[in-house]
Amino acid sequence: MLMGGAIFVVTAFVRTPLQLTFSRFTAGAFVGVQPAVLAMVAASTPRRVLPFAIGAMQSGAALGLSVGPVAGGTLFDRYGLEAAFIGNGAFLAVAAVLVLLFTTERFVRPAVSRSIMRPLRDMARMSASKELAPLLLLVFLVQVGTLVVFPSLPVIVDQIRGAGRPGAATASGVLFMAYGLSQTISSLGIGWLGSRIGLGRVVPTACLLASVAYIVPFFMYGLSAFILTVAAAALFGGGLLGGINGLIALTAPPERQGSLFGATQSVIALAIGIGPLIGGIAAETLGLRSVFWLAVAFYGATTALAVMLLRQRLPRQGRRVG
Repeated sequence: MLMGGAIFVVTAFVRTPLQLTFSRFTAGAFVGVQPAVLAMVAASTPRRVLPFAIGAMQSGAALGLSVGPVAGGTLFDRYGLEAAFIGNGAFLAVAAVLVLLFTTERFVRPAVSRSIMRPLRDMARMSASKELAPLLLLVFLVQVGTLVVFPSLPVIVDQIRGAGRPGAATASGVLFMAYGLSQTISSLGIGWLGSRIGLGRVVPTACLLASVAYIVPFFMYGLSAFILTVAAAALFGGGLLGGINGLIALTAPPERQGSLFGATQSVIALAIGIGPLIGGIAAETLGLRSVFWLAVAFYGATTALAVMLLRQRLPRQGRRVG
């Protein structure tokens, strides 16, 4: 994270698209710590409360998503793009210091040295298992369904306010803050319910409610109503990633959880590339608000897949694969 923060500070001073692309690629190589964090939480949490613990971690990430766009948009509007990148680097540096000061890991090195390809082979084998492959597919569909609307949201906000008026970045930041707060609540709620009635029941229900909720913003043309309905949709769909990560933690053996969370992060990265691309193409060809119907379709497909694969194959407390 320290390296990532330093690279973000350097990014503030790039001057060409190629330099920006290279700096963003390099930063991404150092800040992808979420799989390690999830594996540490899963290894140190009692199994009966594991869904809630994973949900709490996801809620922390969502809270950052809610605060970050407002802070970044305000810095951009007042001080320029460079200040936003420098602020990003500063937050990463603070996070790294907190980890160094307050995190304890009981790491036991394997007795037998393994080749560098062994973890990759284990990850590929377990990712293709009948218990885990559906979960990774669910991660992909949920993430694409979430991100497909993102390219259009700032443009719709600008249109509602009146194109060209100052403060558009701040207004978009407020929208993403509301979205992130809803994700925070959703992650905690899904984790709490999952610890009590089973994630195999909670995840399909939340998918269905998210699919219905994404219909409403299509019809909203006032700024407050638009922001509130987008946030309401996130209230159902925003915590699904934490719920599915909880299922992965319950399914994978402890010694393989790091590899599986790494595979999950790779699937998320793939969705991050594909989701906005699909949304951008749809907005350009079918109109800005068509992306909400795409979200409805993705969450609907996720609901059907979750009902078919999760409720029958995964009991209340999960089942592990060796």
